[in-house]
Amino acid sequence: MTDAATPSQTSSSTPPGYITGFGTPLYRGYVLSSLLVVYIFNFIDRSIFGILTEPMKLSLQLEDWHMGLLGGLAFAIFYTTLGIPIARIAERRSRMMIIIISLTLWSLMTVLCGFATSFLTLFIFRLLVGVGEAGCTPPAQSVIADYFKPTSRATAASIYALGVPLGGMLAGLAAGPINDYVTGENVYNLFGSWGWTWAQGLVDWNSLEGWRIAFIAVGLPGVLFALILFFTVKEPPRGYSDPPGAPRKAVPDGFGTVLKDLMRKPTYVHVVAGAAIASFAG
Repeated sequence: MTDAATPSQTSSSTPPGYITGFGTPLYRGYVLSSLLVVYIFNFIDRSIFGILTEPMKLSLQLEDWHMGLLGGLAFAIFYTTLGIPIARIAERRSRMMIIIISLTLWSLMTVLCGFATSFLTLFIFRLLVGVGEAGCTPPAQSVIADYFKPTSRATAASIYALGVPLGGMLAGLAAGPINDYVTGENVYNLFGSWGWTWAQGLVDWNSLEGWRIAFIAVGLPGVLFALILFFTVKEPPRGYSDPPGAPRKAVPDGFGTVLKDLMRKPTYVHVVAGAAIASFAG
């Protein structure tokens, strides 16, 4: 991952970050687009499970309660509990590196879902998908805040949030047709036409069902994109785009202190309650 300059390394003639943001407008656009792609991958990889429920049930001989655990508990148990600890780590460590590691983890686990042979193995892989995806949004929001000046942050954050509907839409467009129309034999022959004999021998492609290929197909691009992020996206200096007088602390407040402060803010409480209620509708 490319290192960023610290505020002390910038020229005294350079306008402050709260006026310009970090980097050139073109580069900021690239970073925001990259984070949007990460968030799209995030929602594709979590959403395809529901689309592929029926073929998975038939293939692995699972019951409805199995699918309930796999679609709910297995994913949510760590996705919901690790967000805050990961955010705390992001306050002290490289946020882009956390995003890159998280993207790699959940993408690889999505691929491995395509090779699951039982309820237990699928449960473990889904659990680890949740672990990885918990490391996406907390550091991404912090990175956006340092790349964009205060007057542009709401727009940048709303563009990033498009990953939710776009990811859900693309999951449906990709997973269903792949499951219905792509076979392992198709993949094997495709590799052969490219001269990729090494890929033909990796697994017994001819035995793979459509739902397995769907998991593999949506997971692999995330691994490749993580590599692109590592070499092209800089970690911005913390607080670079904050306005003058914004409080900065060498050591972040403890979790209890932050929680008490947030709970005193009615706006925060209402937003959290609204988001929780909205999640019931999907």
